[in-house]
Amino acid sequence: EAVAHVELASVDTTNVLVVGAVTAPGLVQLRRTERNMLFAIVAAGGVSVEASGQATLRRIRRPADVATYDLTDPTQLNEALVLDPLESGDIISVYAAQPNTVFVGGLVNRAAPQLYPPGTTITALQALAAANGVRTDIYPKEGTLVRRLPDGTDVHVKLDLNRLARGDDPNIVLAAGDILWVPDTWQT
Repeated sequence: EAVAHVELASVDTTNVLVVGAVTAPGLVQLRRTERNMLFAIVAAGGVSVEASGQATLRRIRRPADVATYDLTDPTQLNEALVLDPLESGDIISVYAAQPNTVFVGGLVNRAAPQLYPPGTTITALQALAAANGVRTDIYPKEGTLVRRLPDGTDVHVKLDLNRLARGDDPNIVLAAGDILWVPDTWQT
């Protein structure tokens, strides 16, 4: 009768550093069959609510080999999954999305930047309401929406606050970085 004794001497693991917008950033251990970006991010607790979907891989043995992927795009996710296996010391940085900040100022009751989670839709009337409304001691009638275009130029759009409040004009959806200004005019 033959008896065989098998003992596993060591588990072949790879230690990768995952930082940024993940639930548990730090050093994660990956088994030989898990050495890709997706397994590493999952091992770090998955992406946090602030995550943008962008992640960068920096190779410890090839410092010039830096690649960024949008993991929400199926094509780029596939590209990230077919990369050479991760090696101990590689670093994955998961980027947070830019906060959705709208600036409301001028003749409002609480002029201040308004910070919303990424992806939140805010309209002009909602932003004015969050600023505790327009001042009632002087009754401003107009506002200006300032939006910066990708080429760096600003577009100014006049808003008739009364028509907007009545629903006669469309309640414009604001974009991150927009400025909603209620100016002091000769009428106020």
